[in-house]
Parts: sequence; structure tokens; C-alpha cells
Amino acid sequence: MAEHIVSALQHSSAKEYSTMFPSLEDFNDMMKESSEIYGTYLADAQREFANNYEHKLIPTVEHAFELLIEEGRSKGIEWNNIRYIGTEQREQPQHKFSPVPVTIVFSSNGVEHKIYIERALVINGQWKVSQFIKLV
Repeated sequence: MAEHIVSALQHSSAKEYSTMFPSLEDFNDMMKESSEIYGTYLADAQREFANNYEHKLIPTVEHAFELLIEEGRSKGIEWNNIRYIGTEQREQPQHKFSPVPVTIVFSSNGVEHKIYIERALVINGQWKVSQFIKLV
């Protein structure tokens, strides 16, 4: 995940970043696994979520990434020249869909920087990003 994020940062591509966000199918699977919560309204809930996913959630993810890019530029980060250093993760997911914080360490012009992803997820063995991303 971290190397894909660094690539998205190097390209300043919010679209590339958003491909690492859980897919609508991932969320639908989560909803199915919790179908007792939705009861007979599961299909309705999935339709409503799909609309929110496309019109609100994905734009929010991309906007958060764009803000991060702009903040970094204002701090002198040359995104196209960053180098991945490592990942810091102090917590392990407690259950299948539990979010955990992840920090990505990179350098720009010899200066170390960190990006904090507040709620990264592991879904089907793959790390996924969130809209809760910031430069620290």
C-alpha cells in the first residue's frame, strides 16, 4: 500500500490514490456480513450507500489527497522527487474490518516527512486507504 501511495504522490494523482480506497464491492460485502443489522432493507441500504459512495465519499477521498498535495507544496515538498523510506504501524487490525493508523515515511530533497493515515483497513488481505490522511 505505501509504495502505491508514494506513486500517487509522485504523480500528484488523486485518482490513483482513490483506487486504493475500499471499492463499492468491498463495502457491499461488509454490509452483507452485517446483514442482520439491515434486515429486509439490505438492498435499499446498498443502493443508498452506492449513491453516497459515488457522489460524496470518493470526492471526499480525492479532495483530502489534493489538500495533502497542496500542503506539501507549501512546505517545499517536490512530490515528483520523493523517496519512500518506510512504514510505521503500531496497531494490528483487531477484526476483519477494523481500521488502524498507519504512518508513511518519505523524503524530499533529503528532508524526512511523514503522512499519517488515520483509518487504514485490511480487506481480503489487502491494505486500503481512507480519506483521513494528513501530513505530520
